[in-house]
Amino acid sequence: MKLYTQLMMNQSQAPGAPSGAGKAIIHARMNIGDTVLIANDVPPSVFQKIRSVYIYLSVDSPEQAERVHNLLADGGEVYMPMKETFYATRFSQLRDRFGVSWSIIHELPRP
Repeated sequence: MKLYTQLMMNQSQAPGAPSGAGKAIIHARMNIGDTVLIANDVPPSVFQKIRSVYIYLSVDSPEQAERVHNLLADGGEVYMPMKETFYATRFSQLRDRFGVSWSIIHELPRP
């Protein structure tokens, strides 16, 4: 979660945090336009990497698509390199270093 939210409180800072919580995130909230994305870490005993769900992130510019792609690709696995397609000025698919799969797009302007 540090990759996504570098300013959030972690469990070791939270009042009443269980021992051994380390730097796990108990509640992360990100506003993306009018959408709110809320996430948290889970205990190692229940953690499983996500394999079949992609977070689809539409950005405002080709430059932003490149920036987000490069950030998430660092230490991850790129399935489709960032490129222009018939439906987007930039599009890529990857799995980040934490096992989360992403589709990143800057859509072509609509006619």
